[in-house]
Amino acid sequence: KSKETLQKEVATNQEKLATAQQVESDAQQARSASQQALNTAKTTQATAEKELSVHKATLANLQAVATKSTTNYEEKVRQTATAETSLQQTKDQLVTINELIQNRAAVLEKAKTKVADAQAIEQTSAKVLKEKQEAQKAEENTLNSLKEVLDLAKENLNQKQVALKTSTRSLTRLENAQPTYEKAVNELNKAEAAVVQAQEAYE
Repeated sequence: KSKETLQKEVATNQEKLATAQQVESDAQQARSASQQALNTAKTTQATAEKELSVHKATLANLQAVATKSTTNYEEKVRQTATAETSLQQTKDQLVTINELIQNRAAVLEKAKTKVADAQAIEQTSAKVLKEKQEAQKAEENTLNSLKEVLDLAKENLNQKQVALKTSTRSLTRLENAQPTYEKAVNELNKAEAAVVQAQEAYE
C-alpha cells in the first residue's frame, strides 16, 4: 500500500476510535443517569413507605379512638334511654301521688264535716266525738306524709332531668367527632395511593 493510503486508513481508524470512545462516554453517562434515577426512585419509595407506616399507625389510633367513641356513644344512648324511662316512671308516680293527695284531701274534708256534725249534735257522746277527731288527725298525718313523698319525688324528678340533659350533651359531642375520623381515613387513602405510584415508578 502506498503511504497516502495508509495515512487515510489511519485517519479513518482514528475517527472510528473517537466515535467509539464518544459512544462509550455517552453510554457511561446514560448509565450514570439511569443509576441516579434508580436511586431517586428508591429514596422516593422508602419515603412513601415511611409515610404510609405513619399514616397506618395514625389510622390505627384513630380507629381505636373511634371504637371507644362508638362504645361511649352506645353507652350514652343506653343511659339516655334509661334516664328517659326513669323520668317517665317518676312522672307516673307523681300523678299517682297527686291522685292520692286529692283522695286524702277529700277524705279529710269529709272527716271535718263529720266532726262538725258531731259537735252540732248534743246527743253525740264524747267518745264518738273523740273517735272522729282522732280519725281527722290520722287523715291529716297521712296527708302530710304524702306531701313529703311528693316533695321528694319532685326533687328526684329534677335530678333525673339534669342527668338527662347531661347525657344528651355527651351524645351530641360524640356525634360531632365522626367527621374528624372520616377525614383521617381519606388522608390514609391518599398516602396509600402515593406509595402505589412510587412503586410503579420504581418498577
